[in-house]
Amino acid sequence: MLRPWRPADAPAVVAAYRDPEIRRWRQESGCGWAAASDNGVLGQISLRTINLDEGAAEISYWVVPEARGRRIAEQALRAVTAWSFDVLGLHRIEVNHSAQNTAPCLVANQRRETPALGCW
Repeated sequence: MLRPWRPADAPAVVAAYRDPEIRRWRQESGCGWAAASDNGVLGQISLRTINLDEGAAEISYWVVPEARGRRIAEQALRAVTAWSFDVLGLHRIEVNHSAQNTAPCLVANQRRETPALGCW
């Protein structure tokens, strides 16, 4: 389930940013959603540097340590890219990440049926 952030999510976000791997890659701004279950926040996904004239955006996502390996990022990526292409009208979404942080690209490669999703 993707939903807007809520004030009650603040403790989960603070706890997530205690993880050094999440803090290491945090520099985004833009529209974002909490990836959540009935048990709380599992991660986040954000569209960054949206350029509607060119139909392009960057995307970022992270998953809290205890939820990793459960395909949370892949499911969130599927939902946000489908919405971005079908509703928002984007043509390209880029996953820009450090070469030392390979997890985002591994997740993006699960979206092979969406050739407009680039990873570098």
